[in-house]
Amino acid sequence: MGEPGIGKTSLLEAGAKKVKDQGGQARWVLGRPEEAGLAFSGLDALLHPWHKTLAGEDQSLMAWAALGAAAWALDETEMAVHLLGTMLEIYRQASTAGANATVASAHALALFEVGRWPAALASLSESDRAASAVGGMELATVSNHILASALAAVRGDSERAKQTLADAVRDYDLRGTRTFDVRARQASALAALAEGDHEAAYFHLSRYFHHDGSPVHFHSSFHGLGDLAAGAVRTGRSEEARVTLDTAMRHLPAKISLRLRLILCRAQGLLADDATRTEELLREAAANPDGDQWPFERALALADLGEWLRRRQRPADARAPLGEALELFQGLGAVPWTTRTAAELRATGVDTAEGRRPDATMELTPQQLAIVQLAAQGLSNKEIAARLFLSPRTVGFHLNRAFPKLGVTSRFQLRDVVA
Repeated sequence: MGEPGIGKTSLLEAGAKKVKDQGGQARWVLGRPEEAGLAFSGLDALLHPWHKTLAGEDQSLMAWAALGAAAWALDETEMAVHLLGTMLEIYRQASTAGANATVASAHALALFEVGRWPAALASLSESDRAASAVGGMELATVSNHILASALAAVRGDSERAKQTLADAVRDYDLRGTRTFDVRARQASALAALAEGDHEAAYFHLSRYFHHDGSPVHFHSSFHGLGDLAAGAVRTGRSEEARVTLDTAMRHLPAKISLRLRLILCRAQGLLADDATRTEELLREAAANPDGDQWPFERALALADLGEWLRRRQRPADARAPLGEALELFQGLGAVPWTTRTAAELRATGVDTAEGRRPDATMELTPQQLAIVQLAAQGLSNKEIAARLFLSPRTVGFHLNRAFPKLGVTSRFQLRDVVA
């Protein structure tokens, strides 16, 4: 049986290629972004028949994994979340632990990028459990720990972020996996930024690129250009960053995603010499309506715009972007950025004492969060235990520990507090 609803043309458009591994088994791998194109408009139509026809078709599921990876590489991040999440649900039903680990790990990364951080933590926890069940899942485990480090950093726990990253790479040579190399640099930079250490952050961000300006990773390296520019402004390295940016842009593919275009707007705006040009570019990065699917990046651009306006002695103009950035940072649970943005907003004359209540789920451990999310869907302790390879007693224990953190007294209240 072939891949229902997924023809060869669709896969090739998505940058996927069918190859044979050393054992002679066919599998799908992802090509470079310029090979992938932007042909994802028909994927929603492909999803509809998939539930009925692809379950149990290992080869078809591998093809679908390639589509999910292609969506991620093309910065169609919400689509990647959708594809990988649906695929993971089918794998859960089959209890294929090794595949669960790999897909859940990729799903967690996509969730992180779209700002669904509690869900990313839960997916990481699921991936770790599945990887432990089968062994030999070093890549998934290292990927999970790098992302766990980044998540700890953005939530303000820089010490945990650094220790988690150190544990992840102690016995692993990152130079052999370029995407891990860049993501580890990202985690280090976020930990430094959480501590307000812009010098260290700039050092790590500058290592996204080789000395000749070429990207370490064809996709992930470019995502750091906005933060690199912000770090350069704060450390007096604007000229150096301009050279890096100009050289890096020469390595871009002919077509770039909206996400990358907004990141470049932020970087170019921060490094521009002309005030009019700076404001124009920062407003595009901060206000493009389609950029709200990457809320952390949107909040960073808004904060940059607000800070720049305030330093130009325009406090009234700075209040709106700073206020919006504060709301986004608070909603995400990005504690260090919330604190700094609130200080900037107070400097414009706004009282920020009555802040929005942080997301209570951010206080949960990954294990607790995974259990709580399933309980909120109406699953019993026994059903949750079967899903997560735990005992019903362990599930009940974690729920009892989670309830006080969420401010609830029974599982029937969970749906109101858990997204």
